[in-house]
Amino acid sequence: MDTVGIKVISRNEINRCIKILRKYCKLSIGEIKEAIISNNYVVGGIKGIVNIIKLYKELCDNNIQTQLYEHERITNVEFLENLVETYYEINEEIADRIWIKE
Repeated sequence: MDTVGIKVISRNEINRCIKILRKYCKLSIGEIKEAIISNNYVVGGIKGIVNIIKLYKELCDNNIQTQLYEHERITNVEFLENLVETYYEINEEIADRIWIKE
């Protein structure tokens, strides 16, 4: 699986960012603020690509500049949506193969 994350580019909207980010992650307000100021991932990890996409869209809807990353490379939401779809297709194919064997 891929490692996906979001970095917040807008440093002048930290309070609005925190309010939105707290819905998606368990970081404290201080940890979120430090991640934004330090240009670190505010949300990231191997799991939860669908939630990362939702968060990205909500931040964009609130005019907060962010950047998506996949394996430390800048990416876009379309790529991540295609990635999720591919994972679902693979899971369905595996489930079908398991079901046929039983």
